[in-house]
Amino acid sequence: MNLSQVVCVCKSGYDERSMKLRCLFILFVLQAAVSALAGQEIDLEAAIDMALRQNRSLKLAAITLESREIALENTRTAFAMNIQPSGEWSRTGDGDRLGYGVNASRKNTWGTLAELDGTGEARSYDTAADYHRNGVRVRLTQSLLQQFGPLINREPVTAAESRMMAAWRELELRKVDMVIRVVEMYEELFLFEKQVAFNEQALVRLEKLLRLTQGRERQGRASRVDVLRVDLQYGEAQSRLNQSRERLASLRAEFADLLGFGPDQVFVPLSADIPEVDELEADSAFAVAMYNRLDFAQVMQDCEDAARGVAIARKNLLPDLKAIASFERFGEGDNFSESRSLDKDAWFVGFTVAPADILRRNERAALRQAVLNEATAQETKVILNFALQRQVQQAIAAYERARADMPLAERNYRLAESRAVLARRLFEMGKGDNFSVTDAEDGLLQAQNRMLAAQSDAMITSYRLLRTLGVLLECPEILKPRAEMISKGL
Repeated sequence: MNLSQVVCVCKSGYDERSMKLRCLFILFVLQAAVSALAGQEIDLEAAIDMALRQNRSLKLAAITLESREIALENTRTAFAMNIQPSGEWSRTGDGDRLGYGVNASRKNTWGTLAELDGTGEARSYDTAADYHRNGVRVRLTQSLLQQFGPLINREPVTAAESRMMAAWRELELRKVDMVIRVVEMYEELFLFEKQVAFNEQALVRLEKLLRLTQGRERQGRASRVDVLRVDLQYGEAQSRLNQSRERLASLRAEFADLLGFGPDQVFVPLSADIPEVDELEADSAFAVAMYNRLDFAQVMQDCEDAARGVAIARKNLLPDLKAIASFERFGEGDNFSESRSLDKDAWFVGFTVAPADILRRNERAALRQAVLNEATAQETKVILNFALQRQVQQAIAAYERARADMPLAERNYRLAESRAVLARRLFEMGKGDNFSVTDAEDGLLQAQNRMLAAQSDAMITSYRLLRTLGVLLECPEILKPRAEMISKGL
């Protein structure tokens, strides 16, 4: 609709100026609607960036990681300074009692617990003299066997750190999977955009061919069979176009959801360059994957955790023996001034053993289970090691095959296009038959589909190879397999 047509529609009841303003507004709305229908152009890099920032499933994974970080901070408080004030007041039949004090304690990873107490007590009696007592006590408790050393005492923190690292790796692996998913859907969307365009062009050509064949039939230069063949091909082209449009609309909604938008947002993918991957031998590629794959790093950490679990289970077979030493300075008397002199002292040294089953049945069962857990982790590592070698070999083979197929598919498409053009021209000049044209159109359609599929496959296999090598996205070095873990075979 041009401006003059809109003016004609809007001229009733308005003066010239108001009509122009209203018409300009209508044109603006129409242009906005056409722009929204056409969609927003987007390249692959921008699509990946949007998905990594806005995808809702990634946000949930990030929340899980934050929860693990909070849990880690909570376990670390076990080795922080702990200060606890106390107070008490009571009354009995013969008088009142007031108690007060403060306790400061701290535990270290070697199993040492240091405590400092400051206490006070005041008692008043109806029939006797008052009593006051104040004191300061230092108390040390040292585990000697079962609970001695960082292995046991730091285990809650170490386990929380392991869980946080696992959640962090899971988030990074989900990001990698998200990139692959975006690339796959981007290529599929781009493919169907092209297929719709190709199908529309084919429909126009077949419509022209159908009219030409019908005219030849009336002239007696083509048979009814020729008309029916072209008409059938024309109907199939219409059906393919409708199916392609329907699938394209569905893909647009899925792609928008993947990027964190509503289903009404329309994105139009642009042509993307296929990443070049340096040629790698299988052995060197496997080494790259071993030092970069986060799932391999997680298996290595699981082996390390399992080995630590065995060591802890062996330590739990020992008795829980502790040494205790305390020293107190205190004062007491009939009033507060006498009690605060702290002129008396008392000390204590002793040993204590926590009660436990002398046969250690539960602890021995836990040790056997820990050994089985370590064996399971080691077998999982071996399985993943061979699987990783196989994945690298398959990814390289798929990448090389796709790169070789793409120029062949493009060449075949150009040949099929030239054949279709020549067949149409010969038929229009009366030097070719109808069957040659329809057969060439079928061949062109197949060549178009194979070319689009080959280009898409080359793009996807390139990104999959990068994922297999573990270099698709940059991630913190702390998450990658450690060289010493790999060298030890953990």
